[in-house]
Amino acid sequence: MANLGKEEEQFAEFSSRQDKLRQVLCDYIMADFPSRLPLATAWMNEERYNDRIRVANGSNWRPNYDSWLTMLESKAEGKPDNKDKAFAKFLLDLSSRMSWIFYVTSPSTLKSMPRL
Repeated sequence: MANLGKEEEQFAEFSSRQDKLRQVLCDYIMADFPSRLPLATAWMNEERYNDRIRVANGSNWRPNYDSWLTMLESKAEGKPDNKDKAFAKFLLDLSSRMSWIFYVTSPSTLKSMPRL
């Protein structure tokens, strides 16, 4: 049982280091989003692929794609000089968001959405 605690501790430390590296990457990308768009797209596609592989293998994996994509989205919204075109291109380049984007922008969905 003592080994299990040690393994969990090592896994938590490893996950923490990964998250710190991801945060550095996120900050780097957001410092100049339009010129780092290809890096952002490659990173998110790799996260998505890695999550799918890990989950399919049944490992005890905490998915990262959705949380880091949400982080990028929230940082992009908070920028006073919001780079709408670059961020829209980024979202369109992500294959997993395509169905969501088409759903939100479809005429039938727009008609049923409440007006503010």
